[in-house]
Amino acid sequence: MIIDAQRFGLFHYSSYEEVNDFRIGRYLPPTARQIELQKYASGHRAMYSISKQELTTYLDGLWKTHGDRSASSRDELDDGELVSIESYRYEFDGLGWQLPERAVKFYSPIQSDGGGADYYFDPEAEMTYHRAGYW
Repeated sequence: MIIDAQRFGLFHYSSYEEVNDFRIGRYLPPTARQIELQKYASGHRAMYSISKQELTTYLDGLWKTHGDRSASSRDELDDGELVSIESYRYEFDGLGWQLPERAVKFYSPIQSDGGGADYYFDPEAEMTYHRAGYW
């Protein structure tokens, strides 16, 4: 078995500019800092520092640009709802990240094949955890 250590695995980046991967860049806010990233063939999981305003401004831009092609409308997704750790713990299982007990959940537009990202924002720590899938 050959594993591509440049494309897949766990990585740390100080800023968005260091990531240099178009698949990640589609879902990672340019203002993200101290990025922990697990990349795999069909998606990635990320944890990073960002303010709520920076995150929501980024997501508002995604919805403005791509929302008309989303498989679900933003209103249908309960965007901005507070969720408990039980609803998202499994999405980040095995990474050893300290997840908050509650987080505000946001969504990217959803592609017709199900591709997209879920974002979990911890307002106390100003950290975001996101999971993106692409096919």
